[in-house]
Amino acid sequence: MNRTKRSIMVVFISLMLLVISGCAASDISGVYDISKDNVSVIEEPQTPNQPENPDIAADSIETAETDKGIITESGKISGWKELKAKVPLSELTENGSHPIENSEEFEFSLHFPGSWTMSYTVFYDDNNQKVAEIPPPVLLEPGQESEFLNYNPSVVSDEELLTKADFPVSTYNGSRTVTKIATESGSWHPNIYRITDGSYGFSIVLYSETINEEEQALFDRIVSTVSFE
Repeated sequence: MNRTKRSIMVVFISLMLLVISGCAASDISGVYDISKDNVSVIEEPQTPNQPENPDIAADSIETAETDKGIITESGKISGWKELKAKVPLSELTENGSHPIENSEEFEFSLHFPGSWTMSYTVFYDDNNQKVAEIPPPVLLEPGQESEFLNYNPSVVSDEELLTKADFPVSTYNGSRTVTKIATESGSWHPNIYRITDGSYGFSIVLYSETINEEEQALFDRIVSTVSFE
């Protein structure tokens, strides 16, 4: 009789363990969806050591991935590419810029090295390193041209001003400001270019690890191709 009771208890305990195991499996499957369709894929290269500029918003410039921007072979510089894009405008604020609701679209073009690639607002070189980005263009109010061209280093990121100079492009007024931002691995040097025709303001920031004439000449050449359509 005792043997029968023990057998019944063993069966009962086994059944309870199966029930508990089943409940646990149900709870886990409800919390963690490991199906292939739910696995996140990061397509953009990561550049953790490069500084974030608080004045550069994440508003998107749509490139060849959409119908608002086209990247083609440059007909102006051999081996380069040309970007043509139409993007919404922002307005100047004390902290940078802010999107204008239902704004008109601003159309521009520029040429850049053929080995570079572009994802949203960011350019990457042939080593997959972030080398440039385009902040949102702005619609300028009367009297704002000087304010736009006069870039002030960010206090938040301890940005140090190195040089500031006029940089006209074709018939547009422009400025070039070079700064320095310390990082864990050293420092980066944002080259902030701002171009305006008095009504619209266009910016592009190109990054370098060190200051050298060859790289500066390349950046100048890229920005000199900017055109408002």
